[in-house]
Amino acid sequence: MHKNRNYKITERLLEEYQKYSFENSSELLVEATLLLENKHYARAYFVGCASLEETGKGYTAFSSRGRNLRSPSVQKAIREKFEDHSSKIISSLICLLRQKELTEENIQHYIKLASHLQRGREKAMYVDVRENGTVSLPRTIVRPRAALDCVRLAQASLEATVNFVSDNPPDKFSSFQDKMLCLSTHKITKLTNSKDFWCYYIDLLSNNYSNVDFAKAVVKYHDELYCKGKLFLKKK
Repeated sequence: MHKNRNYKITERLLEEYQKYSFENSSELLVEATLLLENKHYARAYFVGCASLEETGKGYTAFSSRGRNLRSPSVQKAIREKFEDHSSKIISSLICLLRQKELTEENIQHYIKLASHLQRGREKAMYVDVRENGTVSLPRTIVRPRAALDCVRLAQASLEATVNFVSDNPPDKFSSFQDKMLCLSTHKITKLTNSKDFWCYYIDLLSNNYSNVDFAKAVVKYHDELYCKGKLFLKKK
């Protein structure tokens, strides 16, 4: 049964969505921790991913509150981001990566984890068939360390995001942010799954740590490199 996804997005709905997403993320994190303590590593991994996604939804609701909600295209883009797994995981990292005390090693570690989560989420919950024709079972795939890292990332992301939205008003949107909203989820996912993009982003952080706008990084990489078939690493 398909739900009607053409609901109207209002300021009030976004405020409630933000509040409840963070609450649910916190509850999922508690459950993931319990699963981890009881050595249910595959389930802990999956629920940790779910916690991250709820954090990402909360941040998306927060950051969307200043947009032109009268625009059908903006409404459609926000609804799509609420439902796309990769977009939610990416959004969950934005506030975490803004923290000034993070080292480059921390940043690379978080980005690597997020990349694995986007690929490993389903495998941590469901039986599947590998490319070689063999059947995979979740509990034989997820290592204890991977589950621990996932839960720790979910906790760090939730704390960073809640702290940020508590201390700051919703972002004022630049032309870069509006353009990023209009990029397809598939294109953003493909771009942000690229090691070359994250090397580009880390380079921006290294040169201008406190003033890096994630949307600007995505759009500039998209326009200057991705669309032209160029790579940042080759350019360097």
